[in-house]
Amino acid sequence: MKLNTKRNILSDFSGKLSGNLKKNKKQGTSILSDFKLTGSLIIKSVMVIFLVVYLGRLYVSDYAADVSMDKISAALEQVSGVTDLSEPGVSGLRRFYQIDENDIDSYFFRKAASPMSVDEVLVVKANSSSEASAYLEAAQAHLESQKNIFEGYGTDQMALLGEASVEKRGAYVWYFCGENAQELRQALLSMI
Repeated sequence: MKLNTKRNILSDFSGKLSGNLKKNKKQGTSILSDFKLTGSLIIKSVMVIFLVVYLGRLYVSDYAADVSMDKISAALEQVSGVTDLSEPGVSGLRRFYQIDENDIDSYFFRKAASPMSVDEVLVVKANSSSEASAYLEAAQAHLESQKNIFEGYGTDQMALLGEASVEKRGAYVWYFCGENAQELRQALLSMI
């Protein structure tokens, strides 16, 4: 009969532990490799969740509600100075942005009458988000054209052009330039 002394208990435990470790080595697993397997599974799961969230935010970032241009124009006309701008109409839309009225759903366009002013408000609602990308390029080209015109002598105009908002969300494209460009942007974003 074996006495249960500390030495005997420790030797039994170490014998069983070494036996288990030898058995695990023969089977090709160990406690550490089990942890690595679980750890890599956790890392993979976190990466998949991150990817799903990222793609979801990317998809939603270009979403815009379908709001009528009448509601948009009424909201934008509440911003100071917009009603003082002239309405260039279809010919102005074609002249400044190379956009044909028949190719879009609707638009709101106001521009300062003076050629020395860069105050301008344009919102175009395209038929689709993919078509809106072409109108965004036209608005960006118009901004660059304005910068080239006033470069070198129109310091006030250049400052306003530097603060202009030219963006796209969903099927909407906008070009806001003037002292109230950011206020116009916020008014539009609150609607769409």
